Amino acid sequence: MAIDWKRIKRDYGAKKFTLTELAKKYLCHPDTIRKKARKDGWDSSKSSAARPGSVIHDHRRMWGSVKKNLDTVLKKTDVESGVEGLKFAKLAGDALSSVVKGERQAWGLVETGADIEPEEMTDTTKEMEQATVPPGAGEALERG
Repeated sequence: MAIDWKRIKRDYGAKKFTLTELAKKYLCHPDTIRKKARKDGWDSSKSSAARPGSVIHDHRRMWGSVKKNLDTVLKKTDVESGVEGLKFAKLAGDALSSVVKGERQAWGLVETGADIEPEEMTDTTKEMEQATVPPGAGEALERG
């Protein structure tokens, strides 16, 4: 099957897809597209990092790092270093939430002002909250 370079070039120029996404869509290897784009000068001044799909991929990768750090901290037996690690993970998660929200709004991936968080963010922040809030704290606040 021949590669539809005209459609790939159109989608590549729209900057809505990562090279990996384009390769899956058009059943070829990302390097094939990268080489063709470079050879034919398809907007070579723009890197793949300047694509919305890349932004989303970066966000997922960063959340994966925060979650991995959290998992490591939760396995610690030393309470003092564990608590410090949890504080760090919580701060990293909060900061990353702000960055992700701002970047997704800037790229037009969510409506400006929308309070939508990707599932991987909410799952990780819920885990951090559960790990950092003492059991029964919610009940104590309700009685307060």
